[in-house]
Amino acid sequence: MPRRVDWNGGVASALVMSIEKLAVKEQIPIMRCKVRKSESDNIRLYKRLGFHISKNETVTSPLGFVMETVTMEKEIK
Repeated sequence: MPRRVDWNGGVASALVMSIEKLAVKEQIPIMRCKVRKSESDNIRLYKRLGFHISKNETVTSPLGFVMETVTMEKEIK
């Protein structure tokens, strides 16, 4: 029987929590991601999931687009 997934927190939250469970299993001490600074909803989501902003930077994509990003981190316990 397929396992029931709780989507109450949203698909993105469920995906991040699944990755976190894998990180715990693999003993990975820190989860880290980059988020475009203009994506305030995404930053809010990661903060709600226990991440904090550890770095601000300007990056250039492989296609030459310049954008402001934040690096967000969470220590895995």
